[in-house]
Amino acid sequence: MSDPAAALASLLRASTIQDHDEILKLANAAIKASKTDINAHHTRAVALLKLDRFDDALRAIAEGGNALESKCILEKAYALYKTGCLKEARETAEKAPSAQADSRPFRHLRAQIAYRSESFADAAYEGHSVDHEGHRINKENRQDAG
Repeated sequence: MSDPAAALASLLRASTIQDHDEILKLANAAIKASKTDINAHHTRAVALLKLDRFDDALRAIAEGGNALESKCILEKAYALYKTGCLKEARETAEKAPSAQADSRPFRHLRAQIAYRSESFADAAYEGHSVDHEGHRINKENRQDAG
């Protein structure tokens, strides 16, 4: 393998990647070749999540520095959620820029966090915060259940 970054990029361009161990191996090789390769660090974190290695994913994100933490808000919040750190997961998800925070993955994750935290009104709001046309419902229109 002469260029780990090129090998990783080539693998990621493949349309049906399911071998997350292979992706992790190539991401680690790319990081070894270039410790500042943010895409390789991000790929490593996602591969660890796909392998259900949530604590390892949290360590990988922390080791990647501030730039990676900024890029991996959803990934970090998800890993915290999966490890049972619900307060930290919620706080991390709240750090997302509004364009990301309004995305379906973030709304879904916030609903999961709220549900596991037994904050059912928030879970219901997040779970139903998109109407049938896909438009965000204003928070003011929300009716609290409790």
